[in-house]
Amino acid sequence: MNPTQQFIITIAVAPILSLVIVIAGYIVQNTNLNARVAEIKGDTRDLLNAHTGMLRAEMAKNQSELLGKFADLDQRLNHIEDRFRLRLQ
Repeated sequence: MNPTQQFIITIAVAPILSLVIVIAGYIVQNTNLNARVAEIKGDTRDLLNAHTGMLRAEMAKNQSELLGKFADLDQRLNHIEDRFRLRLQ
């Protein structure tokens, strides 16, 4: 093979080889990125589930306290109605 042919082959193969290397790097990076995104989604889901459970417990406690206060107000209103012989309808 003469030097001119070798030069032409080198010039023809170099861009193709560079393109193959870039594509391989892109595929590897994309795979790593997809794995990281999946990990972040899992962490976010776990964190959200933990906070949701805590919020549900807090809401249940607040609901119980609120119902207790309503019962107390109802007793007070009944006492006032009985004392003044009123019946609100």
